[in-house]
Amino acid sequence: MQSWTLTDLGLLVGVLLIHALGHFAAMRICGYRNLQMFFIPFFGAAVTGRHLAPAGWKKALVSLMGPIPGISVGVGLTIAAILTWDLRFIPLAAMLLLLNGLNLFPLMPLDGGWFFHAVLFGRNRWSEAVFRVMTGLLMVAGALALGTKIMVIVGIFIVLSCVSAWHAAVVAEKLRGEIPPPLAGAAAIPDGAALTIIGELRTAMPKGKSAAELAELTLQVFDKIHARPPGLFSSFALTGVYTVSLGAALLFGALAIGLKTAPEEMRAAFVGGMMQAEEAQRVSAVSARGPDVEAEEAPVLATVTARPER
Repeated sequence: MQSWTLTDLGLLVGVLLIHALGHFAAMRICGYRNLQMFFIPFFGAAVTGRHLAPAGWKKALVSLMGPIPGISVGVGLTIAAILTWDLRFIPLAAMLLLLNGLNLFPLMPLDGGWFFHAVLFGRNRWSEAVFRVMTGLLMVAGALALGTKIMVIVGIFIVLSCVSAWHAAVVAEKLRGEIPPPLAGAAAIPDGAALTIIGELRTAMPKGKSAAELAELTLQVFDKIHARPPGLFSSFALTGVYTVSLGAALLFGALAIGLKTAPEEMRAAFVGGMMQAEEAQRVSAVSARGPDVEAEEAPVLATVTARPER
């Protein structure tokens, strides 16, 4: 395995920062409060915030806006490298496309998993439970195949979280219609609603939950009670954006990684071939304009021919 250099670590921090800033900006625009951004050593970056029962399309948009900026920059750098024959920024493009593309895979807790939870599977407690279990098991299987122990732990945690999510969904269905929606601009659940939800949670769930766990579950129940999944048009539009983004990450990511890992001889041949193609096109264009124009452009052609490879 190739060891990481300081340059690689610097690129990784930049990629994670772009990803986190995308989430941060989307959450700010969608009205989330108490926004915080921080780095988790050996795992990535995260942005947290609060929004009482946000619309489903806002949740989906926040999930997408982490990977999309990085994918857009990566695609732009890859195209620029091909057009200018300059491969210096290909390592950055490859990292942007690889990490953000993987983050769009439909597995929780990745952004792609939360996207499909908001658009599709979060509409029903049964579909949510199946989705959580399946993604957790797939993550465990993939992590075991790759030998990544930390992702095995994450996958197990996702599977175990199904129990609390199920109880929260049951309580939400029971209280739907009894708990009023939040007031515009409200930053907290009304005390009466919170006490009602907490009482139902204590009845439905095993004993031993801490105050912090009950507070988090109370917020989840309140969110589920007033959940507003995206409409049909919004769901199709958001899924289209997701599909294009993931496709671009896979296509241009494969191209960038190929250019990055290719032997030096192949990289030189690629650059040389691009230069020769441009030179041939220019000569053809000048020849078509006649012998007088060709004579005028002779100094330029000589300069192009003599230009060294990059």
